[in-house]
Amino acid sequence: MNHVTILFAMIVALTLFSWNRIPAVIVSIGVSLALFFTGILTVTQAWDDFGDLAVIFISSLFVVAAGVEASGITSRSGRFIIESGSKTTRLRSSL
Repeated sequence: MNHVTILFAMIVALTLFSWNRIPAVIVSIGVSLALFFTGILTVTQAWDDFGDLAVIFISSLFVVAAGVEASGITSRSGRFIIESGSKTTRLRSSL
């Protein structure tokens, strides 16, 4: 496979991740399947990385972030930060 094609596929994958219209899980599985079907990876190489500790850690961060968002902690803390920003006192320069 041509290096330009691989680079283009990586740019498409990064765009799909950042676009966030398609869930990240589907994009990641699609990328590993695309790498398998193009012959870059074997079957075991394509699926072995899903058991890696870094992948499990990042996926657990997604789960925790979704739980924090669903509980409303992020909106409450955001409101607290915005309200406290208007109450700060400015230091007066003594010049």
